[in-house]
Amino acid sequence: MCGIHFTSSSSSANGKAAIGRISHRGPDAQNTVVTPAGVLSHARLCVVGKDDAAAAAKQPYRSGNTAFLSVNGEIYNCKGLAKGLGMGALDSDCDVLLPLFQTLAPTVACQKIDGI
Repeated sequence: MCGIHFTSSSSSANGKAAIGRISHRGPDAQNTVVTPAGVLSHARLCVVGKDDAAAAAKQPYRSGNTAFLSVNGEIYNCKGLAKGLGMGALDSDCDVLLPLFQTLAPTVACQKIDGI
């Protein structure tokens, strides 16, 4: 199970320290991004595809400096969603989520997702 942490602090050091304390929740990768609202960190436990493509899938996801997303779960219908969004190959099953939520209303996007 992945570890996710958010703090309203603007210091990435705070996010990195916090995600370090829960790195056992996601031993495969840790990443931190500074957002306008604070610091979002993700400790990733890779369940699907422990290969080079999966290693390229860095969370938290970001789109410019306006949208950020950190996910704990698996999207079963990710390939179909990606095709519907005109996306190419995915690095991770969760790669489709940020574009999906940017394209559709949240309630509609949630209805299209098959996953946990």
